[in-house]
Amino acid sequence: MALPDVEFLIRFNDLKERTKSRPQNLSWLCKNDDGLASLASDLKRIATSIARQIETKSDRYVAQVSTNFIDAYTEYLKEYRDAVETAATLHDDKLLEFIRQKIGEDPNYFDSYFAEKGIDPDAPSDFDVLEDNPVNLVYDIISVADSMATMPKDFRDDLHDEMHKALGAWNFFEDTVGIDLAGIYRRWKATPVTLVPKHVSDRHGLTEPGSLYDMLRQAHRAYVFGCERAAMALCRALLELVLKKHWGIEEDEGYLKEKQRRKGYEPGLEKIITIAEARHDAKYKLRKHHLLQKKELADDVLHAKRPPRHVSGDEVTLFLETLKFLIEKAPVGP
Repeated sequence: MALPDVEFLIRFNDLKERTKSRPQNLSWLCKNDDGLASLASDLKRIATSIARQIETKSDRYVAQVSTNFIDAYTEYLKEYRDAVETAATLHDDKLLEFIRQKIGEDPNYFDSYFAEKGIDPDAPSDFDVLEDNPVNLVYDIISVADSMATMPKDFRDDLHDEMHKALGAWNFFEDTVGIDLAGIYRRWKATPVTLVPKHVSDRHGLTEPGSLYDMLRQAHRAYVFGCERAAMALCRALLELVLKKHWGIEEDEGYLKEKQRRKGYEPGLEKIITIAEARHDAKYKLRKHHLLQKKELADDVLHAKRPPRHVSGDEVTLFLETLKFLIEKAPVGP
């Protein structure tokens, strides 16, 4: 999936320059600068397109992303999105009012305006992953089907038997298999999307068993489908892989000496974390992510202590957020 990252970077950098990197000034600047307002509208459109592409992926990661885009998009979401969307809405409202005035002068202007843009204003609405709640829509359809299946015989059509069986199948998935559609969707939305930098992507195959992508996909799926303990174990494996391969631990002198001392055996994750924090904490503040505590939590899960420790969804998402940080901020060099 190719994101429109170049378009985004051009407009975002232009907007930052014209606002002197002060997003709080954007709205009032736009009142006297139609060009800046139009720029905000364009940036919102591109950012929305990126968000929609990400949300319609079957995986909660994007491969081969430039580090410039990762940094800029992260900054946009944290500091600029609200201001840009407010300014863009004001600009678009002014444009809509202009169209309304034109319609007053020419009743056919509305149709011709949208025809030029290839838009059919009378077309049925498609599902919008950013605006619609798929769980509510599915249950709305099930409610309609239930109403039709229980109608008096005189009002039934030929689809009655099919509707009745389909509802029985749905009840089987919910009551017997245990599919919790609302829970699945809630956890899907809570799973952080990881933008994998190109220098990280280049060291992994997208479908290679045991690769970064394979384990990240499995960790996400385990959490989304309610298997928090399995997700935690996969997060631990990912933590070790990411630190060793992408934070220079495999080439670290202390790591190699420890490996030699242990006669070829790989040093444990605790040692790997200690080396990573010693090398990178000053620049990346690794210690604030409490890597050792996360490792110990995963160890409790793997070693099946009695009584088994409960793993909450929040603990899994926090671990996934940490992995997102480690992947997106992985140093380019050793």
